Amino acid sequence: MSSATLPSASTPAPAVRRAADRTLLAATGAVSSVGLLVAWPLALMAVPQSGPWCRESQCLAYPYTDAEYRAVDFLWMYPALLGLAAFALLLVLGEERVQGRPTTARLARLAAGFGVALLGVDYALQLMVVEPSIIRGEQAGLSLWTQYNPHGAFIALENLGYLLLSLALVGVALMVPGTGVRRQVVRFAAGTLGALGVLLLPVMAALLGSRLEYLYEVAVISAVWVAIIVVAPPLAQELTRAHAPGTWPGPGVHFIGGRRPPVLSWRNADAPASEFRGKDSPMSAQTTRVVSGGQAGNAIYGLGIFGAWIFFWMHAAHGLWPHVLAILEGFVWPAFVVYHGLERLGA
Repeated sequence: MSSATLPSASTPAPAVRRAADRTLLAATGAVSSVGLLVAWPLALMAVPQSGPWCRESQCLAYPYTDAEYRAVDFLWMYPALLGLAAFALLLVLGEERVQGRPTTARLARLAAGFGVALLGVDYALQLMVVEPSIIRGEQAGLSLWTQYNPHGAFIALENLGYLLLSLALVGVALMVPGTGVRRQVVRFAAGTLGALGVLLLPVMAALLGSRLEYLYEVAVISAVWVAIIVVAPPLAQELTRAHAPGTWPGPGVHFIGGRRPPVLSWRNADAPASEFRGKDSPMSAQTTRVVSGGQAGNAIYGLGIFGAWIFFWMHAAHGLWPHVLAILEGFVWPAFVVYHGLERLGA
């Protein structure tokens, strides 16, 4: 046999490459979630020194150049940037695996990439310019750039960066088809919280005007971080299965809803085999009714959560923690509806 026909020893076998791809996808999903889970409590410990939620005895006022140095005010940026960068990398790695909706996947990847780039510049300015300047007592001229200015460049760049990440989350929700549990979790969490991050900016800007300050920043960070923490691990799992053998539907496959998409999409590997039988299967009509009912329930919950967030946010007490609690209460709004409904009936 000629030596030209022998495989190169430096070229990994396809199975090895696939295993490496799966490992990398799983790692980026885990780092995305863990990084933001670490950043969250650190960010909550960074008590505002200025703006509407300041509870200090002497809050900072313009020009915001007398800030007291607190390491935690900057420490949370490291794990946050790591988690966000890992999420953007996850979308880059997963783009080629999305077969049915390449344009949506590409737009989601671009939005996430530009958003993380803006936040990287923003956080680098704080860590490399503002923090050492405060430590050395050289705060003169930092008014525009310091994070303690509630309407400065730091807040503006964060607003733009997290707005782009919210759009990326909406793209993630649109690019993931199927009816498996993990896919429904990805679609619902990414779609609901991403849309919330996009819609809150014009609504809050119209209502608050020049008093917007960092209120939108806190709301959109909460929405994006929760979404990525919830979405990244199951999205990575689904992307590893997108090109796995046996996950593509073959000819004659019946798609839920009675229509076959023009381009083959991801097969729902978690669903029972009855969902992929022919259209004359006795199970197909029953499966369609069940899926339709579940989609209606998701729509009701999704609409209700927006109303709940607005209600709890408007009725929250002043301060950071009550508003964080308002966001968390919105996720369980059906429990409040049932409780107060039964309370009225009992009365």
